[in-house]
Amino acid sequence: ANPSQLPHALSVYIQTNYRPLTVKRFRWRLPNSTLTQAPSMLAKSLFLAVVATLIALGRAKEDNIIAPVDSDVIILTKNTFEAVMRPEELIMIEFYTPWYGHSKALAPEYESAATTLKEDNLKLAKVDCDAEKDLCQEHGIDEYPTIKIFKSGRPTNYGGTQKADDLVNYMRRHSLPALSEVTDVEAFRAAADIAVLAFLSESDKAWYDIFHNVASDLRDDYLFGVATSEELAQEYNASHPSVLLFKMFDDDIIRYDGDFLEDDLSLFVHMNAVPVFGEIDTANFASYAEAGLPLAYLFVDDEEERDRLVEGLKPIAREYKERIYFVYINASVYGEYALTLNLMAEWPAFGIQQPENGAKFPYDQSKNITVEGVKEFVAMYMAGEIAPSVKSQPVPEKNDNPVKVLVYHNFDEIVYDTEKDVFVEFYAPWCSRCKELAPTWDNLATKLHANPANANIMIAKIDLTANDLPLRLPFRVQGLPTFKLFKAGEKEIIDFDDGEHSLAALVEFLEENAVNTPVLPREAGFVVQPHQVVVKVGEKVVELEEGGWHDEFKKESSKPNDSQNCKSSDKPDKPDGITEQLGYMPKMVIDVTTLIQRGSINPSNTTDPTTWHFPQSAPIAGARGMRACAAGSVAEVPDKRRGDYDSMERDNLEEPPPPPYMEVVTLEPV
Repeated sequence: ANPSQLPHALSVYIQTNYRPLTVKRFRWRLPNSTLTQAPSMLAKSLFLAVVATLIALGRAKEDNIIAPVDSDVIILTKNTFEAVMRPEELIMIEFYTPWYGHSKALAPEYESAATTLKEDNLKLAKVDCDAEKDLCQEHGIDEYPTIKIFKSGRPTNYGGTQKADDLVNYMRRHSLPALSEVTDVEAFRAAADIAVLAFLSESDKAWYDIFHNVASDLRDDYLFGVATSEELAQEYNASHPSVLLFKMFDDDIIRYDGDFLEDDLSLFVHMNAVPVFGEIDTANFASYAEAGLPLAYLFVDDEEERDRLVEGLKPIAREYKERIYFVYINASVYGEYALTLNLMAEWPAFGIQQPENGAKFPYDQSKNITVEGVKEFVAMYMAGEIAPSVKSQPVPEKNDNPVKVLVYHNFDEIVYDTEKDVFVEFYAPWCSRCKELAPTWDNLATKLHANPANANIMIAKIDLTANDLPLRLPFRVQGLPTFKLFKAGEKEIIDFDDGEHSLAALVEFLEENAVNTPVLPREAGFVVQPHQVVVKVGEKVVELEEGGWHDEFKKESSKPNDSQNCKSSDKPDKPDGITEQLGYMPKMVIDVTTLIQRGSINPSNTTDPTTWHFPQSAPIAGARGMRACAAGSVAEVPDKRRGDYDSMERDNLEEPPPPPYMEVVTLEPV
């Protein structure tokens, strides 16, 4: 014990063991030399450490940082994290925010698991990321709650469910070797919900290696053991080699009768490690989906009715247990998922879905759910006598907008046109990110649609809440929005996963991946007619009406540089002026706000000029009498604040001005 470290160590001890209104005995073994060297100084340091720590804990208690009296979860802070985590060979740490719903839902499960694991001397701790932002950022926490497992200081993410039993099983499994030697089978099978035991003789080296590899791969989810005793094998009517899978929840023992191969053994474990008729939710869906078997869902919102139906349908589930997974789902929480099976939100409801292609087979909701009815329905499904249910919006009568509308019934016709590159957005109306990106998606389609050279490039979208996807698609949409390019020809599918989702990124993606190269004009890529007078403010494009201002600006734009308000840009007054900042010269500057107020311009979505930016404060109050300046010169404009003429170079010399911006006119077509 180093005397200089004692105050800090004692502080850590108090913080990790402190409970209000409880007394803990603290023992510290010190070498004699420590006390003989400076006993009074050491005592003073320890006393100050205790006082300071308890004051801090008192403040923490007021902020709800300290756990309740009966909590078995260790509270960690930036000051205690390393001291608590480092000495442990295995510790589970939750990073959470107390106000978040999922964190609140996990709290009782986590507490229960911590209490259970005390007898195993396995610790659970947690970090409040509202109070310890730097600590959570240091560990890369970006969603809550996040659970990490630290093995001798090395972190890995916990990927299991957030139920107390699963947390306990996970920690117990990882406190053992990947493959444990078993001498007491009953104790072994009682240690986890799923326990896989191989009976092998000591000479079965090749089979042992195979089973050890399977155990290493699946140890996060299941407990594995090996027994070499002949007596134990005879007690369970097992020979060498053989494998038994014990299921605590069904009180079931399943024998493996396949070849002793890694892939076959892994599949056997996955397929049989679920209940005959168990509950499914977001936490364990992946474990069902991995096996690839059809899922028969029972949606129910009443606990008594659930127990009655599950018990009645369980014999059917046992009959088809190697071909269909039977599950029940809490309709009060996950009722919306029934819509994906084309079921109405009326409970109870039953339906079958194939995870590999999304095909759905809803049970007729005009009929009551009975054992006989479900048995007949499942038998017809297995015999291929029921056609998949399909959901589709009506095919649009007119589909000539830049963004083509896809529905189930026109998807193949449009998307699988071999001459066209079809860029598809998969979205939902409720998706906020989809709404944010909609203007960019429309803008891309509009620019491409404006040029006939892009006839073989199509921008499309499909609402996944109102349409199923064709079964031929080799993918399932996992998140919204999702963007995929179906290339012309062989219809290779390319994912667009650029996090930016900007117009420039979308265009670049098409240029790199589409068979038909997009044709866009230079710079911002806009097509205009000869001497067309257009103006742009921010993202809004406007066009001057024929006559009036339109004709005047058109006339002025063709005049030579004879205006007193135009200056040659060959020798700008100031080297750091607006000319050099922007890197180009305008041909005309007008006050868009005034023109809008006078009703001189109307919105137009068919054209868009190359962008030339000017600060809103710089243009004159009215455009009348303003001469156009030829390319290669700078326009001087009246200053509304001073009422006289000043160069635009007077303002915003160091940095470009913030939006909104003015735009300029009269571009020749590309």
